[in-house]
Amino acid sequence: MKRLKKERRVACITTDFERDYGSRTGRLEAFGNHRQIRQLQKTFAKYKVPVSGFVQTDIANDKKILQTIRALTNDLHCHSHTHRPNEIQKSFDEFKKIFKQSPLGYRAPFGKTDADFPKLLKAAGFKFSSSIFPSFRPGQYNNLRQPTQPFRYPNGILELPLAVIPSVRYTISLSYIKLLGFDRFKKLADKFSLPIILIFDMHLHDIVTAPKSFRMLPPYLKALYWHNQNQGLEYLESFIALLNQRGYKFMTISNLYKELCQK
Repeated sequence: MKRLKKERRVACITTDFERDYGSRTGRLEAFGNHRQIRQLQKTFAKYKVPVSGFVQTDIANDKKILQTIRALTNDLHCHSHTHRPNEIQKSFDEFKKIFKQSPLGYRAPFGKTDADFPKLLKAAGFKFSSSIFPSFRPGQYNNLRQPTQPFRYPNGILELPLAVIPSVRYTISLSYIKLLGFDRFKKLADKFSLPIILIFDMHLHDIVTAPKSFRMLPPYLKALYWHNQNQGLEYLESFIALLNQRGYKFMTISNLYKELCQK
């Protein structure tokens, strides 16, 4: 796999739009908390941060859900159809039907991919993926040998890996920052530095209260999501401010893809 040249610092803030808690509950409760979603929208506007979204296509036919998504971003891509593996072609076709245009990018549910993944992306018509967490998650993936910066698969598909702190491979996403706490995360970032190209991932459930869905989770997931449960927006704002301090330029993931293709 050919790696792309590293240059100036760039950050893409991306949101996975899906049913609550990775579709584990089947509910869409988070989308109904309009007050907290407006607060999230104001935070992005305050810092002039463009947002990119990866949409689970089975929820995009709901006009109210789509209206909420559109309030946060118009740079949309696919995040499977029902948050299950092997829905690459289905999500491409559904996205095209709903949005009247072909999607550029795809994000695999839970970051799970296999050897056929690049081939299936190419066959479906996708141009890039942002699916690989170059880290380790028990029972999900072991990507410790994967590059931490953008690279191309042999068939030409561009992979934009989700961000990790390169030296220790700690995932840089809102859920992982909440798990650690922002002060501890910042100490880790200060000691080991951040990646040059940083693809940040978050979900509505990281920000928005969804108590009925939360009660449906198994105990071990409740324990994980309960930690700093109400600090999501505060931590997001602190993280954006940190990136500003470190000279990152914010852009949509579509614009990053196009810029890398030109190089």
